[in-house]
Amino acid sequence: MSQQNSKSVIKISKFGQGGIAVSFSYNTDFVQKIKTVADFKWHPDKKYWNFPNTNETLEKILKQA
Repeated sequence: MSQQNSKSVIKISKFGQGGIAVSFSYNTDFVQKIKTVADFKWHPDKKYWNFPNTNETLEKILKQA
């Protein structure tokens, strides 16, 4: 099964105070899409992205999913 055809689970949760954490199994397409959402930070040690917790940011993340 190719990476583009497989379904990925995307986990979105609160991160600290005022943040959103996003994690998913590695998918090159989604990595490129998630990088288009402003103010991201990648945490390679724990393999998650975090963003400011705003309605605009959450909407952009959900549109990319």
